[in-house]
Amino acid sequence: MTEKQFIRAVGREIRKIRERKDLSQEATSGLEMSNRNYQRLEAGDANARLTTLLKIAQALDVHPKEFFNFELGKPEKVVKRKV
Repeated sequence: MTEKQFIRAVGREIRKIRERKDLSQEATSGLEMSNRNYQRLEAGDANARLTTLLKIAQALDVHPKEFFNFELGKPEKVVKRKV
């Protein structure tokens, strides 16, 4: 799993939890972040700070560990090229 895939997986989990609780993205507006930034986070287009994840977890009334409820998959091989 690449870093980008990891970030997207976290965003998907946040979105799943929010939707399972039948909340709109606007319901998370008290997070001291713009709605657009929140949308980018759920889409996996933004990398959240740990403190941001904590605030989102509190807004959704879940433990932050719930955001990491996915399989990591096989690590990708890093190919080093000679320069």
